[in-house]
Amino acid sequence: MSEPILEALLNAKKSGHKLFMCTGRCRYMLPLPPVEFDGLILSCGTDISVGEQTLVDQRIDPEILPEFAKFAKRQNASLVIEGKEVAVTVFKDLHWPRSPFVETFEEYLEKYGKNPIVNKISIVGPTAPEFKELADKYGLDFIDHKNNAEFVTKGFSKATGIELVLKHFGATKADSYGFGDSMNDYEMISYVGTGIVVANAVDELKQIADYVAPSVYEDGVAYYINNILLDGDK
Repeated sequence: MSEPILEALLNAKKSGHKLFMCTGRCRYMLPLPPVEFDGLILSCGTDISVGEQTLVDQRIDPEILPEFAKFAKRQNASLVIEGKEVAVTVFKDLHWPRSPFVETFEEYLEKYGKNPIVNKISIVGPTAPEFKELADKYGLDFIDHKNNAEFVTKGFSKATGIELVLKHFGATKADSYGFGDSMNDYEMISYVGTGIVVANAVDELKQIADYVAPSVYEDGVAYYINNILLDGDK
């Protein structure tokens, strides 16, 4: 996180706004944030907390993991098993932060597979129609990023997470602002009162956004907070 964005977030917090990190990443993968968030919406809305209180902990049945492992291996892709306690990359090392690598699914089971908490599954490799067929077979939603896929329990998304948090605080959709850049932000940007995307976001997201801020390389999030959000508060 750049200094201008960090400063803008702190200014928003001082002005009374609540800050939530809303991400596809699982809890184990999160670095320690440089700013104290009021809560976390993680793993595409399947792991949600406000302060120390857990609002949602939706898990994927680990019994289906062998099928996903076979599928990923057949696709010559990496399998990433994501949860609260560990996030393991299988088959091909992606060098993702906080994601230990194992070469085989059998090694995963031996090291990490005893009663794992699984909130999300990712397959990193070019996607195909078979990905959706796999998701439908096990009652999961498939988020297509073309070069990788995310699988979460059907009906859960960043948008459902935001909706639950708003209800928790007695707030309305109009009170919410979301910042995004990729297709797993689509439901969030569609749902929030004001959806802001950076200029380097995917085109499909820019088409539905309420505002396109400067790129991430120009600290577009800080620009919006300082010049529009906080200025409007005045």
